[in-house]
Amino acid sequence: LSYIYSTHPTTPYHAHNYYRRSADEGKTWTDPFVMTPYPGYVLVHNDRLSILSSGRILAMAAYKAYLPSTSDHEGFVGMSFFSDDFGHSWQASKNTVDLYGEGKRIEVQEADGVELKDGRLMMFARTYSGFPVRAFSSDRGATWSKGEPIKELKMPYAGLPTVRRIPSTGDLLFLWISERSVDKQDPKIHRRCTLSTAISKDEGRSFEHLRYLARDPEDDFGYQCIEFLDKDLALVGYHARDGLHVARIGIGWFYGK
Repeated sequence: LSYIYSTHPTTPYHAHNYYRRSADEGKTWTDPFVMTPYPGYVLVHNDRLSILSSGRILAMAAYKAYLPSTSDHEGFVGMSFFSDDFGHSWQASKNTVDLYGEGKRIEVQEADGVELKDGRLMMFARTYSGFPVRAFSSDRGATWSKGEPIKELKMPYAGLPTVRRIPSTGDLLFLWISERSVDKQDPKIHRRCTLSTAISKDEGRSFEHLRYLARDPEDDFGYQCIEFLDKDLALVGYHARDGLHVARIGIGWFYGK
């Protein structure tokens, strides 16, 4: 079980992720231990943990490398943490995916990751630049390539992105916020009004079957998590303005069936 501990809004910002272990199906838990041994403001958001084919546990993270005392939504780069001893100890990636320090001021935030068929990892992260970003690792998260925009997917308002491999088809499933709306009474309030899905049959190079899992200009969605229950069913949790929602979705729906 992992969770964020943050001192926000105290500056300079500081946050870690902690974890606890249970040997009795969650009835009791150990003391907390640090999962993100790194200085500063480091966040591993919901549903960011995965187990690679090698057994390595991977935690995708965002690190506030710039502006440590200014705006908690600026200055982020992407990185990862990993464990090769069943989560007892953790190491940070040797580099970060940094598009902010190059003068472009592009965030790499709330990253997710998936293992590709060729053994590489692909990072899938949100930005405030109108599109998500991807990067790749050839050493199971120890180092990362330079980030690149995914301009085929629109992201007009940043929301936590998700990428998973569908067990029954082998294709990649992408979930992200694809539209933004403005509140009718207060134009300063922007909403993540559309939670979208898309399928990639070529390991994230192209996308098809764009669908709207939730879409309402008066609502706000996001911070989804997904679990595949069997070969024909996915369980997706996400927030809306009235609380948490759970959708039971047949795999065929993501393909437009």
